[in-house]
Amino acid sequence: NGVLLPRIFNIKTLIVKMLSAVCAVASGLPVGPEGPLIHVAASLGAGVSQGRSRTLGFKTCSKFFGSLQSHRVQHDFITAGCACGVATAFGAPIGGLLFVMEEICTWWDPNTAWRIFFGCMVSAYVSTCLNAYFEAWQLLGGAKFPWVNPGRMILFGVDLIRSDNLLVWIPTVGIGLLTGCAGAVFSFINLKVARHRGQVRSWRRLRILWEPISLTIMWTVITYLLPFFFGCEAFEEVPRPDAPSSMLCPDPTRSYNPMAMLCYNSGEHLVTQLFSRGTRHLIPVYIM
Repeated sequence: NGVLLPRIFNIKTLIVKMLSAVCAVASGLPVGPEGPLIHVAASLGAGVSQGRSRTLGFKTCSKFFGSLQSHRVQHDFITAGCACGVATAFGAPIGGLLFVMEEICTWWDPNTAWRIFFGCMVSAYVSTCLNAYFEAWQLLGGAKFPWVNPGRMILFGVDLIRSDNLLVWIPTVGIGLLTGCAGAVFSFINLKVARHRGQVRSWRRLRILWEPISLTIMWTVITYLLPFFFGCEAFEEVPRPDAPSSMLCPDPTRSYNPMAMLCYNSGEHLVTQLFSRGTRHLIPVYIM
């Protein structure tokens, strides 16, 4: 769409993106796999549809790929890859279709939309099956095929319906305004830092290596040591947290460390605990 980024769909970029995303998420950094998944899916769509690789220096002789090597068709495959990446990352096939329709596409064809939506559904289904396999692949009651948990597609599902007072919109609006302002401040600072890094050319090559290494070391050291400066809380009205939250306490069966719960658990599990019913006393106010 008028933006030229050399080698953005290169096979070297694809491999480095996949390995770096796995290492970053597994290390506990405050990053998620959603953005890299979309980039990886778009790279696969751009490469598989062409049947050739300039980096590896090979090209298929099949006439089938010859009809797919136009700019229009390659753009459609990249669009489909982005949509499948969104569907896989968030478990939202319709969301993937709407995302590329609003943000990616220069032109829009209804026939292509149906193909992209079908690809999104297949991607979401395969992702659900893989998640079910890695979590609990069981054969129940002598069944020939395993059961797949459909709720795994929903990251933060709600299974409790209750009536709320109309005044609940007051704190909701307040939280929305606060987080919106925080996001605007973060974007402003991020743009300033990015422009400053672009102007400093003397250490650009070193920055590619040392900047992520230094940030990773700093984050790891801070998140590991921070829970040692906070005491443990006794179990009261809250459900028992996971083992990482209690391993710093003298009696792990009756107490837990709130800061350890924030630093040692995964982001998805932490958000699920914070926004669950009956966990309002889980994190003290002075820690938040």
